[in-house]
Amino acid sequence: PSTFPARLRLRLFVDFPILIRTKKFVKHTKILATFGPAIDDPDRLRELVSAGVNLFRVNCSHGESADFCRAAATIRQATARACFPIGLL
Repeated sequence: PSTFPARLRLRLFVDFPILIRTKKFVKHTKILATFGPAIDDPDRLRELVSAGVNLFRVNCSHGESADFCRAAATIRQATARACFPIGLL
């Protein structure tokens, strides 16, 4: 079960593609989420994107380069079907 309200999920999945195609809506605010063990699951990443997250940050202070590459690949794979661009920082 999703932790986000159904009203919000429905609005994002239904309205965003229409608004973006018709260019009636431009989202200027960026919502940033830090990638870590709590959201290391593709389903959880998709939930965050459906809630409005449009930028993921990978903390490179701890770990090795292979960990960062895996994190980037996981984010890209999970957000490939998003209806708006997802940034990676």
